[in-house]
Amino acid sequence: MSAGALTPREIRPHDGVGEIRLGMLASECVGLFGQPRLERPSRPGKRIERTLLWSEPSLLVEVDRAERICGVEARTGAMVVLYRGVDVFGRPAHEILDLVSADDSPDLGDPEFPCSIVFLGLELAFWRPLMKVRQFPTAPLLAPIESVYLDGTGRLREVAAKRGAWPRKPA
Repeated sequence: MSAGALTPREIRPHDGVGEIRLGMLASECVGLFGQPRLERPSRPGKRIERTLLWSEPSLLVEVDRAERICGVEARTGAMVVLYRGVDVFGRPAHEILDLVSADDSPDLGDPEFPCSIVFLGLELAFWRPLMKVRQFPTAPLLAPIESVYLDGTGRLREVAAKRGAWPRKPA
């Protein structure tokens, strides 16, 4: 296990997760966690040049052409991720939805909701697999979060813009 795998890491929208910062060099991330278990190149024409994956902590980072971190995904398992001091993997999704909703409105029109809970203003997404959501047919937001993604590429907003959900209309 890499050093600090169980160290709680706070999500900071538009900035990073724990010691990982959007815009930091990929080599700095390797310096923190060691060599990744897997390195995967992206398809040509994408903003993301490659993806690095570590098992412990359960972490995926996206790297752009300038070798800078442009996306961070933390997964449940060997990593504790906090939002405003609350463990996002240790609470039901509805509690995380309520907590984060104090800072931004969720995109309830996302076609993957309730599996994906996306906060476009924060460029932040929480995810649970469909099979876990289906375990709670009358209250799907009881299923816990299994993954959190911090977007530094604008991809979440771009996808929402294609269906007219971004930019938001004034209330």
